[in-house]
Amino acid sequence: MARAVARLNLGAVLVQTGELADARSHLESALVRVEVKPNLLPYVLLGFGGLLARQGDAETAGLLLGAVQDDRRRAERSSMPGETPGARRSLCGRTCR
Repeated sequence: MARAVARLNLGAVLVQTGELADARSHLESALVRVEVKPNLLPYVLLGFGGLLARQGDAETAGLLLGAVQDDRRRAERSSMPGETPGARRSLCGRTCR
């Protein structure tokens, strides 16, 4: 699990520094590991959104980022009274914090 987080973080840094080929490799590696740590999925998708934006594909980046944002809004609205504060269902398919 720690490797997935490390790959995600490194990919995000590489996007910011313009090392896009290496960023894609690390983000893809993190995406493969999402099965083990599903709550990382929204963050990996955000990383890919940033990568696509840096590559000039603003339309696809916007769609991807918008989907993550919409999922977060829906998860917040679906919280039930009495639910543990901060608990919600999200893209990961289980309760995330």
